Amino acid sequence: MKHIRRTQPVGAARRLRYFTMIEVLAVIAIILILVGLSFGAYNAVQKSRANARTESSLSTLNVVLQAFKTKYGYFPQTDGSPYPVYVCKGVSSSGVKSSKFILGADAYNFLSSELLKSAVQDGTDGGHPLLVVTDGFKDPVDGKDKSFIYYRCPGETNKDSYDLLSAGPDRKLNTNDDIWPQNQKKISGTK
Repeated sequence: MKHIRRTQPVGAARRLRYFTMIEVLAVIAIILILVGLSFGAYNAVQKSRANARTESSLSTLNVVLQAFKTKYGYFPQTDGSPYPVYVCKGVSSSGVKSSKFILGADAYNFLSSELLKSAVQDGTDGGHPLLVVTDGFKDPVDGKDKSFIYYRCPGETNKDSYDLLSAGPDRKLNTNDDIWPQNQKKISGTK
């Protein structure tokens, strides 16, 4: 028996299967949609995390200020302006100094280690580290914590005690994104 070899007709090219341009573009579009959805979810998780960290810091500072009042019979006073909250174990008493509200040694022992870990060193006072209490929001340019938690006593909103709040993601006080502790009244007109 003779084997007959089948050959392609002369001039007929072998047909190879390639992806068409439309198929490649469709796959790229699907990948871009999935990446966009994952960034949206990531940003939502980051915002939720920042809010939780801020609320935790505010809650801790509320406890510290209440303990201060229980011990001394009053809240640390400011001139009615909001000041960023700092912590310095080397300062003997809490109060305003150089445009900063400093929780001194009289309040230091009430602070949680979690709050102290999240505080950022911003200079020294008498050789002791001066820590600024930041909220959970980071600067979009350099990614560092730069948004502070503010304190004023007597409060503008809570006239019988104090105002304690975060300026929120926009870092501006008295706007809709300010974050207040759960037990404090908010400024009317803010959420």
